[in-house]
Amino acid sequence: MIFKCSSALFFLSVSCALFLTSCNSSKESASDKALSSIVGVYDVSRDHGQDGIDEWYLEIDSEGYISDYDYQGDSFDNSSNCYSISQNWGQFIYLSGNEFRYVYFSDVEMNSNVIITVVDGGGISIVNKKYSDSNETLGKKTSLVKSDFLAAECTTGFSDARVNREVLEKHKNRWSVLIM
Repeated sequence: MIFKCSSALFFLSVSCALFLTSCNSSKESASDKALSSIVGVYDVSRDHGQDGIDEWYLEIDSEGYISDYDYQGDSFDNSSNCYSISQNWGQFIYLSGNEFRYVYFSDVEMNSNVIITVVDGGGISIVNKKYSDSNETLGKKTSLVKSDFLAAECTTGFSDARVNREVLEKHKNRWSVLIM
């Protein structure tokens, strides 16, 4: 009798563990599916008229981390033939459906809820839920990968605080939709 009871308890505990694991994995798969729809490197270059074209790429990795790659040899930056790289400066965290929490990592953590949808042409649209009139459409998804940029990373001159302040000032409104 004791053996039958302990066997039944063992079977019940294993069944519960399997049930909980399967419930958890379905939630993870929804998150993975939502993130996989936005993972990639997007061409977010902009034409600044007389100031030139700014070649710039934004990457969203499989964990939702955001990095960007600014080509310094373009007509806007007019500098070296390399990329200024900012890795993992923010993250999209899956909430539900196509809703994510955007977290910006800085001295003061800023975050907001955003709606991300894939648009025609392979880009993504980001709408800040707090300011629905504030949205950004990121350019077309490219076939580029992180290693393409890391191989051409600028190695000198871009750790200078003066240069970083100038770059930040030039591009301060670029991602305003995310941090409002």
